[in-house]
Order: sequence, then structure tokens, then C-alpha cells
Amino acid sequence: MSVAIRRLALVLRLLARDWRGGELTLLIIALLVAVGTVSAISLTVDRLGRALVSESSNFLAADRLIASSREIPESFEITARTLGVDTARTLTFASMVYAGERNQLVSVKAVSDGYPLRGVLRVSEEPFGPDAPTDALPAVGEIWLDARLFPALGIALGQGLAVGETTLRVTGVLAGEPDRGGNFLDFGPRLLMRLDDVPATGVVRPGSRIYHRLLFRGDENQLDALAGELDGVLKPNYRWMSIRESSPSIGDALGRAESFLMLGGLLAVLLAGAAVALGAHRYARRHYDHVAILKTLGATPSNVQFGYLVLLLVLGAIAVPLGLALGALIHLGIIRVLQEFMPIALPLPGAKPLLVGAMTGFVCLFAFALPPVFALRSISPMRVIRRDLEHLGPSAALTYGSAAVGSLVLLVWYTGSLELTLFTLLGVLGVSLTFGAVALLLLHGGHRIGMQAGSRWRLALAGLRRRRNENVAQLLIFGLAIMLLLILLLLRTELLEEWRSQLPDDAPNHFVMNVVPEELDAVRSLLAEHALSGVYCFR
Repeated sequence: MSVAIRRLALVLRLLARDWRGGELTLLIIALLVAVGTVSAISLTVDRLGRALVSESSNFLAADRLIASSREIPESFEITARTLGVDTARTLTFASMVYAGERNQLVSVKAVSDGYPLRGVLRVSEEPFGPDAPTDALPAVGEIWLDARLFPALGIALGQGLAVGETTLRVTGVLAGEPDRGGNFLDFGPRLLMRLDDVPATGVVRPGSRIYHRLLFRGDENQLDALAGELDGVLKPNYRWMSIRESSPSIGDALGRAESFLMLGGLLAVLLAGAAVALGAHRYARRHYDHVAILKTLGATPSNVQFGYLVLLLVLGAIAVPLGLALGALIHLGIIRVLQEFMPIALPLPGAKPLLVGAMTGFVCLFAFALPPVFALRSISPMRVIRRDLEHLGPSAALTYGSAAVGSLVLLVWYTGSLELTLFTLLGVLGVSLTFGAVALLLLHGGHRIGMQAGSRWRLALAGLRRRRNENVAQLLIFGLAIMLLLILLLLRTELLEEWRSQLPDDAPNHFVMNVVPEELDAVRSLLAEHALSGVYCFR
């Protein structure tokens, strides 16, 4: 025990000496940049991703739902509530409604208390009037109608409307609902009623075409737990759905946006590892003589290895928390800049971004910094009297192998996508080989030019050739950094263009609704006077 304590005390003294001498500055800065950059991007991406999912859930009126053409068992709802998940039910069907001698086929949605769990209903005080959000629902015995039903049925607010075997009073104008989708039962004008009024209508009978939904709202942990509880009891007739399954177009757009955000963080991880590798190589080179002296004083290779392992651990314990704090500050600055362009307040981040930042720091230390530092154990004590004795350093297989494994672990854990990680690593490898070959050619060509240049240029080019490997590595890293930034810029542009390209060039972008047939010719004449092209009329 006393020997271990003495070794640890020696390591701490050496660490303090390196700190005072400034030899740890570059490595600490590299770690701070690595952890700070990754945590800042991860925090920002996490908040933007949560905002995307949260806002997209408004199109579902819930975070998750179970959909079926059969009645959904109440036991599902009880299970959800025991896990702290909020629930609501909807029932959608088509039916004829009657007002005097007029009738109309409508899409009826019957809802329970709490609907909608996400998003808001919008109502207006009169048909085709200005609308506003509301938290209310029709009372039992009352209904809200789509504005176009009022002229079609010749009905006014406060009057009764026959729905099946009962008559319900019209008390509101429904202007919008968050989960109005493309289901065939949603195509007609909407009638919103309470679920408690459905039995009195007598419309729902065996064989009726009905669409049941059980809506859920909760955090991801609660919803994952609920999915696990229901996984064994969900029959083929009951579908567990998120926004991706409920609305494929929204799900595809959300997936592309998340991939773009993940790619930004993924590239930051690669650059962070490269920065730590450069700092570690420089630190190891500056300790060749120091290790040789320690060996002449009796230090064994295992002593050297233990000492530098403890040094890296202490360094990580210092740099990682500082890097996380730096990343949090940078992320707050980014959010402050973006906030004025955001129509909503971004939700708070989870714990994963901080874990990603901390793991990045330690994995970068052990995958990128450990090989060159551990190679110091093979320094010969003869270097004390023979400064020209060359140290071979770590093997290329160990250096690049550990870097590749560390990068793969970080990227797969960060993105959760092995496919995206492998494609990115293969792309970076191909570009690195290309840039490396170009850099070597430049140095080789520079040697020939240097032989014909003046003494100053000859000395400068000779210095570049002496440190050929280090200079090629630096050129690679700077080239990759510029390339990755350009990729992000290109992908951002491509993402927006892809969203826009989904619409035809002549797609209508302004609409006039609820034009009655007798006014159609006048509307066409008005549009023709203003030379508007691409005018289509639909019934």
C-alpha cells in the first residue's frame, strides 16, 4: 500500500510540475474543446429534437396512441394511468345529420375529457369568423360544427341538429383540430360531440365502420414503460402508433431533420477526437527525455505506464467538468441567438447530452491519447546520453485501431444509428486518404522547389519534411474540419430544398374556401382581372 501511495504522490508532483510548466496546456485545451463542443451541440440538438417531437405530436393530439376498428379495452387505460400517463379517447365515424328537410353526411368525432392531450382546438364565435384557441369541449348534449355545415344545413347557433336517434344543440363553430388526418372518415365536414352522447344516437351498431383511438401523454420513460407493459397484450387489431406511423409524411420530414442534427453532433465528435490526438502526441514527444531520466533513476516500464495512466485520469477528472460547464454556456448562447427565430419555447434538455459530453472526454483520452502516452514506457534510458536515439512511438495499428474503435463507440452511442455511423466513417476515411496523398505530394514537391530556393525557404521546407507525419496529420485535420463544415452547410441547403421539392412548381399556395356555386363565376372573373394563373376549382 505504501508503495502505491508513493507512486501516486510522485505522479501528482509530476502533474503539478507539468501544469506549472505549461506542458499540459495544449492537451487540456484540446479536452475542453472536445467536451465543450460535443456537449454544446448535444444539448442544442437535444432541445431542438425534443421541440420537433413535441410540436409534431400536436398533429397526433397526443404523444402516442392505440388505434383500432374495435373498441379498445379499458384495461389499457388503467395500465397507463398507473404509470402516470394521461389518457383520452376519441371515436370517429361517418353519419347523416338532419336539420328540417336538409341533410348532410358528416364526419363525427366523439371525444372524452382531456382531449386533445397535445395541441389545441380552435373555435370561432360565428361561421367563417376569426378563430381562437380554446381549452373547452362541447358540454354533454351539445355539439360543435364545421363552419361549412351552417349554410349547407341552413342552421344557426343554438338550434338543434338530429344525429341518429337524438337531437343535440349546436353551441360552437369548430375552426380547427390538431389531429385532423387523412383517414377516410375524416374527409367530410366535422361534427364534434362528447363521447357520453354516442349511445343515445344509436348510430354505433355491430358492423358500423368506426375508428377508435386511445390517446396517451407522458414523458419518454413513462411511454416506453407503457409500451413494454402493453406489448404482450396488444393484439393484431390494436396498433401502437407515434407521429411517424400515424403520419408518414410528417414522420419522414422529422426523420430527415433529426438525421441532419445528429450528423452535426457526429462530426463534432470526430473533430474532438482529432484535437485530443494532436495534443497527446505533442505532450508525449515533449516527455521523451523526462521518461529516459526516470528510467535511469530506477523507474520500470510498468511504473511509467501506471504514472501516465493516473495522470490521464486526473486530467480527465479536471477537464471533463470544466468542458461540460463550457458546453452549457455555449449552448445557452446558441439558444439565445436561435430563440428569436423560434415560434415556441424550447423544452429543457435531458441528461444524455451531458453523458455524451463526459463520455466523449474519457473515450478521447483513452482511444486517442493513451497510445502515444503509453508508448513512453518503451523509451530507452540511453536517450539521456544519446539525444539522437530515435523513439519509434506506438505502432500504427495500435494508434489507428484504438482511434477507430473509440470513434465507432462514440458515434454509435451518440446517433443510435450504426448505418449512419459506418457511412460517415467510410466517407471520412476516403477523404482522409485523399487529403493525405495530396499533402505528401505537396511536401515532396516542396522539397524539389526548396532545393532551388533561398536559404530561408530551404530551411522552412526542411523543417516541414522533418516533421512530415505531424504536418500531414495537421493538414488532414484542418482539411476535414473545413470539409465537414461545408457538408453541414450543403446538407442544410439540401434538406430545405428536398422539403420544397416535394411540392410541384405550380402547386397552389393560396386558397379561397367555401365558395358557393352561384358566386363561382364572379370569383373566376376577379382572379382573371389580376392575371392569376394556375387557378383550379374543386367541389
